[in-house]
Amino acid sequence: MFTHKSFMNKVEERQQRALARLQQQLQVGTKPEKINGKTTGNQVPLTSTDKARIEKEITILSKNNQIL
Repeated sequence: MFTHKSFMNKVEERQQRALARLQQQLQVGTKPEKINGKTTGNQVPLTSTDKARIEKEITILSKNNQIL
């Protein structure tokens, strides 16, 4: 595993940005619409499956930030 300090800082920063983005998405309750695999500028409501997945990801990222 990499232990170089700048690498770990980049990993931690990326995880923190992902965590903030997921928390915001859950709070707003929408996600970008995808048509034929391409993201559009439209926002669509989160499904219950989306919310469960996001909450799980937030839990994992929160635990990782505590470890780092």
